[in-house]
Amino acid sequence: LMNLNLDCEKAETHLKAAKTRGAVFTSEESEVLERASKAAHLARSHRKAELKKAEGNISLREGRYREAEECYSEAIESCPRGANAHIYFNNRATARCEFARANETEDLDLATEKLTMAISDCASSLELSPHYPKARFRQLFCMGSHSMLVDNFEEAQKNFKAALDLDPTNAIVKKDLRRVMTSIDAVRAKEFAEKQRVEASQTAAERQEARAREAAVLEEKRMAEVERRKERQEAEEKARQERVKLKAQREKERV
Repeated sequence: LMNLNLDCEKAETHLKAAKTRGAVFTSEESEVLERASKAAHLARSHRKAELKKAEGNISLREGRYREAEECYSEAIESCPRGANAHIYFNNRATARCEFARANETEDLDLATEKLTMAISDCASSLELSPHYPKARFRQLFCMGSHSMLVDNFEEAQKNFKAALDLDPTNAIVKKDLRRVMTSIDAVRAKEFAEKQRVEASQTAAERQEARAREAAVLEEKRMAEVERRKERQEAEEKARQERVKLKAQREKERV
């Protein structure tokens, strides 16, 4: 029984062996056996998760993003509430984000989907460890990348700037921010030139009508962005509820 605090797996082995040989346990000893079994299971789960994380890290460094994502998913499945679970979620977000950025020109829809999943992973990481800076940075970076893919350059600019506040020397974020600002300038210049051309050929009434249509379009864009945020929040809330449900199930299994 003394081994329980030193090595739960050895304690589990000795206690099960004794029980197999016909040893009769008191209620207190049976409780110790149960605690040893649970602790041993957690230790094995943590060890398996760490091995998968290490495999994922190698795949990530070598640019094999799908393999890295699978490894981190297995780590999460093995130990979803362990001491390092927030790292597994953040690492999977990184793998999904890098995959999306590497494939955005080949499959825009898939890249957008992967970034949405990465954002959700970051939320899961921050739920487990609210002050984990890597997850907050990754979340902002993924949100900026997602906004850039759907041509929401204003939102992308906001998120990239916030990411730079956390990591001011990050060259990738700086480069993406410059791309976004160039796109914003280009869009504004194009819109202004078109507006000038149209207004030059319009009467006063036509210009007034055009401004009303422009205001309506801007309002429509604003409402669309509100709806997108709502959908993202609902998806994050659904994921959170699933995690709470999973946690409750695991706690029930321990009882």
